[in-house]
Amino acid sequence: MKKRFFRSSNVNRLVGAMEILQKREPRTPGLGLIFGPAGRGKSEAVDWYYSGHDCYYLRGLDLYNPRWLLQDLILMMEPRAEVRWSTADRFHQARQLLMKYRHPVFIDEADYLLRKGCLDVLRDLHDLTDVPIILIGMDTICSALLARPQFWSRLLQTAIIEWQPLSASELCLVFREWTGLSLVPGAAEILCQVREGDFRDLMSDFVELEMACAVNKIQEVSGQMVQSLMAKAARKKEIAAGRLNMLPRQVRILGREANV
Repeated sequence: MKKRFFRSSNVNRLVGAMEILQKREPRTPGLGLIFGPAGRGKSEAVDWYYSGHDCYYLRGLDLYNPRWLLQDLILMMEPRAEVRWSTADRFHQARQLLMKYRHPVFIDEADYLLRKGCLDVLRDLHDLTDVPIILIGMDTICSALLARPQFWSRLLQTAIIEWQPLSASELCLVFREWTGLSLVPGAAEILCQVREGDFRDLMSDFVELEMACAVNKIQEVSGQMVQSLMAKAARKKEIAAGRLNMLPRQVRILGREANV
C-alpha cells in the first residue's frame, strides 16, 4: 500500500475557509476552528496546507501557560529570537512579530489551551494584529468555546469546520489510490459505518484487505470480505477485553499485596 495525501471535501472546506479569512475586511472576526474526533486526519490536512502556503503551525502542550505559549509563538516566527523575560514583554514581542509577518497561525491540540488564560492571550493577539489564528481540537472543544462568548464572537462562522468522516465514494477513491484495487460501494458503506472516519483503523483495514486480495488473486473487495474483516476485528477486541478482566486485581503497596 502506498499512502498518499487525499484531498477530501474536508480539505476543500479548509482551503476555502483560509481564503476567506485572509481576504476578509479589516477588524472583522478572524479566528477559525477545526474540530472533530481523533483520527480523522485534521492535523495531516493542516500539515499539507502548511507545506504549501505562508503560515505558521504550533502544537499545543498540556503544560502550556501564557508565558510558555508566548515563548513558543515567538520562536515559531523567529527561531533565533532572543525571547524576553517578562510575560508582558513576550506579549509585545509576539504582537510585533505577528504584525511584521502577518501569516495565519494554526494551533493544534488546542484543547490544552482551554485553561490557564491561554485563550485570552490568543484573543488579544488577534484583536491587536488582525492576524488569523486557527485552533484545531477534538469534538468537545466547540462546546467549550461556546461557553466563552468573548472568544466565540471572534470566530468567523464560515471558518468553523467540523471534520466529517469520509463518504463512501471518497473511501472508494482513497482505497484505489493507495492500493490500486477496487472497493465496491457496499463494502465502503460498511467501513464508513463501523470505522466512523478513523483513518488509523481504516489504514489497518486497507492493509488487511490488500493482503487478502493478493492471496486470492482478485482486484476487487466485496462487502462480504469487509464483513469478515470487521467480525475478525470484533473477536480480537473481545479476546483482549476478556484477558484484561482475567488479570489479578491486586497491587503491591510498599512491598505488600493489597486487594483493590
